[in-house]
Amino acid sequence: MFEQKDDLTVVSIADDILVVGLSLAASGLPERADAIGELWGAFEGVRRASVTGALTPTVNYGFWYSKPDGGHDYMVGSAVAEPPAVPEGMVCARIPAGRFIKATFNARDFTELVCGDLLPGSFAKAKAYAAANGL
Repeated sequence: MFEQKDDLTVVSIADDILVVGLSLAASGLPERADAIGELWGAFEGVRRASVTGALTPTVNYGFWYSKPDGGHDYMVGSAVAEPPAVPEGMVCARIPAGRFIKATFNARDFTELVCGDLLPGSFAKAKAYAAANGL
């Protein structure tokens, strides 16, 4: 039986994590939360196999991050052991050690997970949680 999950927790990451994958800004997709499902689809469909040095078992991440120009971007990708040769059209980002809000949610299928209200709803809850808890 399917059991809905939708939780926020604060996690501490002890060591930096390197991630190679696709950036929303560089993908040509609209820079909106509702395009993230397409970004995951593009990564899983073709690009993930081109990431060299991915950790085994594979660990994939999706996260918003701040850019040096003050803007932000969203990235999906696989964790890698060392800085790799980054395939054309992909980016490498470092998740620094520190405290983060982790949103955990599930769905009956991929479409419901990334194209429904779960993803934007989790982002909104995480933002409100961060503001209320000084993160």
